[in-house]
Amino acid sequence: MMDPFYYPRLAAIFFAIISCFGQHVGAQQIARLAPELIVSDWLKPPFRPGIVQRGDMAIRELRSVITDNSNGIAPVLVDAKRVFERNSAIAMLLIEKDGSIVFESYKQGADPTSVMIGYSMSKSATSVAIGQALCDGVIKSLDDSAETYSDILKGNAYGQASIRNLLNMASGGKKSEVAGQAVPGLTTDLLRKQTKTIRAGFKEFGGGGTGASTRGEFLYKGYDTYALGVVLADATKQPFHTYFSKAVWSRIGAEADAAWLLDRDGDAATAEGLGATLRDWGRLAMYVRDQITAEQPSCLGSYLREATSKKLNNYTQTSPAHKGYGYQFWTENYFVSAPAFWMVGYAGQRIGVDTVSGRMLVLIANVEDFMPDIYRLFDRFAKAK
Repeated sequence: MMDPFYYPRLAAIFFAIISCFGQHVGAQQIARLAPELIVSDWLKPPFRPGIVQRGDMAIRELRSVITDNSNGIAPVLVDAKRVFERNSAIAMLLIEKDGSIVFESYKQGADPTSVMIGYSMSKSATSVAIGQALCDGVIKSLDDSAETYSDILKGNAYGQASIRNLLNMASGGKKSEVAGQAVPGLTTDLLRKQTKTIRAGFKEFGGGGTGASTRGEFLYKGYDTYALGVVLADATKQPFHTYFSKAVWSRIGAEADAAWLLDRDGDAATAEGLGATLRDWGRLAMYVRDQITAEQPSCLGSYLREATSKKLNNYTQTSPAHKGYGYQFWTENYFVSAPAFWMVGYAGQRIGVDTVSGRMLVLIANVEDFMPDIYRLFDRFAKAK
């Protein structure tokens, strides 16, 4: 009889080998960042944060509970504590379907009030805003070309792509050279040095040539997400982070204001710039989950069901941990048998949501070398009785 853990173990070995050779998405080495850059420094000059207001909605209650050692969750919590303490985790939550918190811990300078940047988990938040814009009629169809809504996108690969192409990471824009960036150091130039702008990059990286990707094929590119942000900003005639405040953040029951990083022109870094408290990251994911799992889904719920399911089969690039991608969400984790979707950020930010049990894991970290342990922890939590 085959060992039931054969394939998970094989996947773990594959992940380790890939990481060692630096072939994670965007051909980077194991991602590492200083914890201060995640917890605090990103909110200080020279960075420019745009405040995302929580609005007047009542705070969604998340209550901490003490679990009985006799139930199936107890060994999962022992494992959670071990994984958290032994690795470069900054903050972690395990949340039950009803919003009960069974595990919550912080270190490396973080606490429950820290507004922590989620890097590419921001892409998934951008997708939620696109879905709401579709439901509000701001966007007429996902099959409209992006240039329909933004003059800056006219005549380049990002504008000629449909909004659906951009959501799928399937524009004809320039192939990324590292970590989703069109060229190394671009994010630093845009957000820390403020020497480049997002809008200038559409012409610089969207002109075709030998470095262009193939429209309709998945290739992880931050500029696809930047284009989505500009579509919303120009269609609504307001900054993206202002629209996001009204369309998304004010509806999730957040406990605190969030923030988006901005370039010098005030455009939000929709590919990597959202930060929130740990619990508010959880509330955002719960909002998405609740929309998806409603018996009679709303317009947004129908969009998010699509967004969190695998959309393309013609993959030219895959992740060591996932074999599927939706609309700015990752799907089909190799380590996880539960039907889950994922928000994934550089250097170890992860949110996993099991759509059957409703359980969730929220992680902020600054080194990405222990993600197989996180995925296995999530799988055990999702299945626990």
